[in-house]
Order: sequence, then structure tokens, then C-alpha cells
Amino acid sequence: MTTLEAAINIGPVLAAELRQAGFQTLEDVRAAGYVEAIRRLRTVNPGRDCANSALAIAGALAGVRWMRIPPDERRRIVAEVTAALDSGGIPPSAIT
Repeated sequence: MTTLEAAINIGPVLAAELRQAGFQTLEDVRAAGYVEAIRRLRTVNPGRDCANSALAIAGALAGVRWMRIPPDERRRIVAEVTAALDSGGIPPSAIT
């Protein structure tokens, strides 16, 4: 099992919020996926930046820094999170 703090891209604040959202390990996040992780994070912190958090989590799941995710993949991840937000799957807030 990988602790949240041991995962790349996940700092102490994001790790604490992930725990509040019900994730104890990186494997828990992997099982749910980054869209569900963002949805649950937004219930804990409605002001959380979805796009940056989704990229951080997606990178953590892939074991790479988020900026090493290819640009097309980054755009796809942000679009997926935005679509979930727009469909009501994530509480509303600004996406950057």
C-alpha cells in the first residue's frame, strides 16, 4: 500500500483532503479514479481547483509529475473533469 504522502504530486494538504474524502491510500484513489476523487474532494473542499488537482492525481496514479503528462492527455483529463462538473457529477465551482 502506498501512503498518499508518498505519492508523487500529492502534498500534505491534498493528502489530508483525500483522507477526509474517504481515501486512505493511493490504491484507494486508483480504484475510484481521478474523476471520482475530484467529485469527493469537492464535497470536502468546494473551492478546490479541479483541473490542477485532477492533473496532480492523474500524475500520481501514473507515477509521474503532472507536467510530464503529454499535453493532449492533460487536455483530455481537464475536459473529462469539466464534463463531470457540467453534468452535475461534481459540485459547481470555477475550473482553471
